[in-house]
Amino acid sequence: MEDVKLSILSAAKIRFSRFGFQKTTINEICRDCRISKRTLYQQFPNKEELFMCLITHELEKLKAMVLTQTQNLALPVYQLSQLLQTIGVYFYENRSLLYATIKQDNTIHSLGQTNRFQTAVEKEISALIAKVILEGKQQCQFRNIDEHFVACIGFNLLQSLFITNKVLTFSDKTAVNEYTREFIDLFVNGIANEALFSKNQHPKTDSTL
Repeated sequence: MEDVKLSILSAAKIRFSRFGFQKTTINEICRDCRISKRTLYQQFPNKEELFMCLITHELEKLKAMVLTQTQNLALPVYQLSQLLQTIGVYFYENRSLLYATIKQDNTIHSLGQTNRFQTAVEKEISALIAKVILEGKQQCQFRNIDEHFVACIGFNLLQSLFITNKVLTFSDKTAVNEYTREFIDLFVNGIANEALFSKNQHPKTDSTL
């Protein structure tokens, strides 16, 4: 049954990314998976819950990616650089799906409901960033800042750069790498403890997709 659920999530991701929440139908997802609507509803009670489960599933995948990329880095200052790099790459590669969460939240918000999907994404990713910043503060690698506030800023900057950006264009991966590198240098060096890092020692990142 878990295989069926994963198959539905995979098909739903393609549909939601390509057509958005409103234009995607349960019938289309069922047809893509070659299952009945009854089978789908045994896993997900409605389209909104399917979408929410997909976002949760994607966030778990992102957290696993972050752990893999940062577990061998001893210093929080380098962990943060790699963390932002991993999130940036994920945002870029999944920008259509993540944009769909924002667009759908705007529709829900217009009906007087909360921004459920976007809140879930921001909460999880900001928590990842805040955790590393806190560790860096405890080791005096970062200045005495509010890690939750700074993490929220980092999330929104990444989102603005890769998802809702209407100014910069990413014609190829080289451009993405350059923008990612500049963002990480600006963000990490901005909170680094100057007493520990000289100008030539500030952390850099290998922003290669």
